Amino acid sequence: MPDGLIERGSFVEMLGPNVAACDLAAYAETIDYEYLTGLGGRYHRRYQPLPDAHPAALAASPT
Repeated sequence: MPDGLIERGSFVEMLGPNVAACDLAAYAETIDYEYLTGLGGRYHRRYQPLPDAHPAALAASPT
């Protein structure tokens, strides 16, 4: 991060609608799977189905 762009206490998006796991993993020189599994249980996860997901996939997704 360039100096002065954010300050202590600022909210940042590490992963979400504007930051893809594959992009973040590439920056960290790893793969997205390793990045996501490395988060462990420290973060709240919210699973959202894809708009065109098959009904069977929706039934199997965690809530």
